[in-house]
Amino acid sequence: MLMHNIKKWMIATRLETITLALSSIGLGSALAAFTGIFDWRVGVLAALIASLLQITCNLANDYGDLVHGADPINKAKLPSAIQTGLVTLKQVKRALQWLVVIILGLGAALLYWAVLSPVALGFFIVLGVLAVIASITYTMGNKPYGYQGWGDVAVFFFFGFVGVGSTFYLHTQQLNSIWLLPAMSCGSLVVGVLNVNNLRDLSADAQVGKNTIPVRIGRKAAVHYHWGILTVSIVAVLAFLLRYVHTFWPYACLCTVPLLLRHGMAISRQDPAQLTEQVQGLVLIALVFVSLLSVGLILEMRSIGC
Repeated sequence: MLMHNIKKWMIATRLETITLALSSIGLGSALAAFTGIFDWRVGVLAALIASLLQITCNLANDYGDLVHGADPINKAKLPSAIQTGLVTLKQVKRALQWLVVIILGLGAALLYWAVLSPVALGFFIVLGVLAVIASITYTMGNKPYGYQGWGDVAVFFFFGFVGVGSTFYLHTQQLNSIWLLPAMSCGSLVVGVLNVNNLRDLSADAQVGKNTIPVRIGRKAAVHYHWGILTVSIVAVLAFLLRYVHTFWPYACLCTVPLLLRHGMAISRQDPAQLTEQVQGLVLIALVFVSLLSVGLILEMRSIGC
């Protein structure tokens, strides 16, 4: 029974998706290490909080979409755990309540270890509360912002600026703009994952009034928008490398550029029903990109330090 419960909640929470949340935290930590400052307690606690926020978002997304009738079972993607009856709406709601409590507790521990100034402490308390609210209200509530086309903005902000920039500051407590371009690059890739997901679900979303970016502007424009997202990611990281990097190690992340171009061409020509594979593919590319950049930054820091 215990193993069955563990397995069903692993399916319901979609643990494989936390890689994107961990990527932004890992990149922020690597940038902090690149400047010579790193606190493992900050890194671990930030990673746990980001992972739980992603799980909260996953559960809330499935809950909200089912309640609003925006998640019909179709061949384009696997049904959620709620749709298959593995977990009930009541169980998911209770799980969300516990997750919020745990996240707030871990957030308090993170701010305690970071030893922030009163102003910074207040700022991060507000930011943490906003992150919890955003993870739940994407599709839950009377006016979920994901149904109004604001999901891309929230993803770019939280997976880019907040995930990377806040992690960097909690490590270093420095108002340094070195993290800005990598944050833009990382955030853009995660927005790309969301856009492919929304392109896949365009028809179903339009039928139930879920006005994502592809629904608002149409498939053709949404494909152009996707190419713009990929371009921003590539240009931002290239500008960062040229400005701040002095060895070849961090440049290894550019080996993902051909993969991104091939991915973009696939998005341009494939039917919506074929895009689930591209969602998974872009997640993997983003993970490899961030991993190579992060490891490269640490290797450069160590080589220069030696």
